[in-house]
Amino acid sequence: MVDHAAQDLAYLDDLSHDGEVATLPVRQFDGSVEQILTTHLTQWPFADNGEAYISVDADGSGECNAYHGAAGLAFADQLVAHAERIRRLVHVLN
Repeated sequence: MVDHAAQDLAYLDDLSHDGEVATLPVRQFDGSVEQILTTHLTQWPFADNGEAYISVDADGSGECNAYHGAAGLAFADQLVAHAERIRRLVHVLN
C-alpha cells in the first residue's frame, strides 16, 4: 500500500501509480550510455477511466505514449520483430 499523504496534490486527478521501469541501455559513439524505450505500467486511478496502461518513453525525452491492451502487445511484438532483424544483420557479419 502506498501512502500519498506526503505528496502535495492539488486534485485527486493528479495522483498516479507507476510500476517497475524497464529500459534498454544503448552505448553511444562517445562511450556514454543512453536509456531508450523506458517502459512501465501506469495508472491514474482518479482520471476519467482510471485504466492501467503501458507507458513508453521512446527517446528519454520524458514524453510518453500510452499503449492500452492489445496495442501494448502489438508494440511488444514489433520489438521482437526488430530484434530478429538485428540478429539477421549480425549473422551477415559472422
